[in-house]
Amino acid sequence: MPEFIERLMDSRKALNLPFPGTVEHISREVQMDVQLTRQMFTGIKADITKIGGISPAVFHMTHSFSSGSQMLPPYSLGAAFATNRIFMNGNVDNDGSVSGRFHYGWSPENARHTTKIQTQTTAEPGQSMLQVEHDWKGDDFSINLKTVNPSFLDGEFSAVSIAHYLQSVTPSLALGVEAIWQKPPSTAGPEETSLSYVGRYVQPTWIASAQVSPQGVLGMCFWKKLSQKVEAGVECQLISATGPMGQTKTEGTTTLAAKYDYLHSTLRGQLDTKGKLSCLFEKRLSGAVSLTFAGTLDHFKNDAKVGLGVNLEMPAFDDPSMMQQ
Repeated sequence: MPEFIERLMDSRKALNLPFPGTVEHISREVQMDVQLTRQMFTGIKADITKIGGISPAVFHMTHSFSSGSQMLPPYSLGAAFATNRIFMNGNVDNDGSVSGRFHYGWSPENARHTTKIQTQTTAEPGQSMLQVEHDWKGDDFSINLKTVNPSFLDGEFSAVSIAHYLQSVTPSLALGVEAIWQKPPSTAGPEETSLSYVGRYVQPTWIASAQVSPQGVLGMCFWKKLSQKVEAGVECQLISATGPMGQTKTEGTTTLAAKYDYLHSTLRGQLDTKGKLSCLFEKRLSGAVSLTFAGTLDHFKNDAKVGLGVNLEMPAFDDPSMMQQ
């Protein structure tokens, strides 16, 4: 290795920059932890989980039932298996739709290199999917390479390929880029490419992140830890597009969310500029039983939806305390 490269690497290590996370989860504190969009549901649902093992491998099976929901199937069966290097998860519902994930860590000591495969097959045309990706997590950077529905049919390659790179430049600031290459079959249209740029600034009690693309899309998130039990976040999405007559139209949505952690429960609330107010309350009644209440009120559409869920975890071993609960 040339001497100047060794000096450059030594200087970089001397900065002691932190791991920045990933581009895909650039705003995870707001979108995954505080906001309740990913957890919302309507109707009634019940999840019964049977834990088959904990160490050295984890295995559990889940029966899920739902009624009155437009998103959840009436019944689905899921199973998961995990070790220190392998993670497998599969799900099948009453309509015959099958989905699965497989993660393989190339080193048992750390998760620097991980290959992931995700599949989904359904009876609906155009809904089946195959996704292959690889994560490379360094000391102060992360790289993700992903391809969706790769195909070599008709003697040509077609897929949606995505590349992510995120690099810490200071102890608090990380900058990155996302590149997307869409290569459909020649009969489906021309290929397209796009770039977007991301940034993330971290402080002990607040985090700000942003993603912007030259195509006219801007996303910004701000997360704040108000106290030991209270977190809040705000997300703003702006989309600017050119109409058929050449006029530029800009639309935006701002979402404000908060999360409060009690001793055995969690309350989330969310309000956006489209007039939608949502709440999600999770209560653990015991070590094995938990209840979830979800509600959404759309003021502009004069529509209200509610959901009630119960989750039961059944251990595979005889635990006197669990049996008593």
